[in-house]
Amino acid sequence: MELGTLGSQIIKIKIKKEPVVLLPNNVSPASVLADRLGKGLTAQGAQISAQGDTHLTLIVDQLQSEITKPGLVYKSRVSLKIKLKAERNGASITKEYRKSAMKESATQPDIGDIELQLNEHISSLLNEMLQDSQLRNYIKGSSY
Repeated sequence: MELGTLGSQIIKIKIKKEPVVLLPNNVSPASVLADRLGKGLTAQGAQISAQGDTHLTLIVDQLQSEITKPGLVYKSRVSLKIKLKAERNGASITKEYRKSAMKESATQPDIGDIELQLNEHISSLLNEMLQDSQLRNYIKGSSY
């Protein structure tokens, strides 16, 4: 499985006229997602190897939580956009998965709350990928 690239800053805090704060992730989000997707496919019976008939490429176009305070309340927005390309015998399909959500609160969310919100949406998106019947059928065509 190959990975697309995305910067490591997944949390962005932008409060009125204060400087924007970008919080980096210690591990590449694409690496974590590819690992979890691989484990999920293995749990479904797929055999993952470099010599497999189907080649998967995971591209993380957007994975970010943005905290803003445009008025009296803080807004926490999560945006996820991930593409998964499956190639076999010169043919391919590319699926795009998206999730977004917004929460409002009177106080600034702490990092733990932001991470929890991101993790919930990432898990949901991974489950959507693993349950995608079109993708599963495409992979099944190559000894899945």
